[in-house]
Formats: sequence, C-alpha cells, structure tokens
Amino acid sequence: QFVKGDVLEVLRRARSPHYDLVICAEVLYLSRQHREILQALAQAVRPGGLLCVSHRPKFYYVVEALKQYDVVTAEQVLASGEGPFRGSAYYNWQTEEELRAWYAGLGFEWLAIYPIDRLAWLSGTDLAQLTEEARARWMAFELDPSTQDALCARYVLVITKRP
Repeated sequence: QFVKGDVLEVLRRARSPHYDLVICAEVLYLSRQHREILQALAQAVRPGGLLCVSHRPKFYYVVEALKQYDVVTAEQVLASGEGPFRGSAYYNWQTEEELRAWYAGLGFEWLAIYPIDRLAWLSGTDLAQLTEEARARWMAFELDPSTQDALCARYVLVITKRP
C-alpha cells in the first residue's frame, strides 16, 4: 500500500505496531520534529522488528563549516544539536553517544551503525572520474570495517531492533 502524506499524521493514524521493518532515510536531519518522528517510527515497529534510520553526524557539519574557513559556525555546531547551518535551513546533528541514548530511550536494542559516503565526501573525489575497476576497489575500501570510523561520514545508518 502506498500512502502519501505527512509522516507523523500517517503513523498516528496507523494501527501500531504493525511493521517488521521501518526505514527512514534522508528525512530526520531536516526536520524540527525529528524527535517526534523518530518516536512515531519506533512505535510502528513490531516486537522483533527493525528500525533503520539515517542521520547526519555532528562531525559532518563541523568539517563542512571548516572547509569554508567558518570557524564560528563550526563552534556553534559543536555547542548545539540543531539549528540553521551557514545561513541555510534548519538541520540537526548528533554524536554516536547521543544516537545510542535516543534509541535506548525508545526501548530499542542497538545493532549497528554504518557510515555512508565517507571517503568520497572527505576527499572531495568525483567517483565518476575513476575507471570501473578503480571504483570497485574504492568501494571495497569504503565498505571495509577495519577502515571505518562511523561518524566520520556524510551520513550514518543506524540499525536497531525492538525487543
């Protein structure tokens, strides 16, 4: 069933909990209602079900500000968890510790955190400029758990489970 509408309204109307898997990508870091949305998503997950959510880490915003030599904004990001970023719209950002606390507070078991777009973002590399073989090697390095610092990425994917 395809449902179009405000995510909070759709979830509040739904019979809860009734999903085995809830995925929320590219949404929460843009919403002032991120806490309410996360709570509604969590309430929609059946016992034993998974909740997979992408977040923008605090580190991302600090680095983006510093790339523009904007130390003031980097300090503001470090001192807060949300707000306007470099004159643009509202955003929110978290540390891994904050994310773990949020999900624990919702009663979810933390399973994993994975970085998304770590190396291309940090290096500024245009992957389209690489050969197919080089892109495959790049991807292997990107996905190698021994080289990952989860919050050193453009996004992170958090995977949790309702007991």
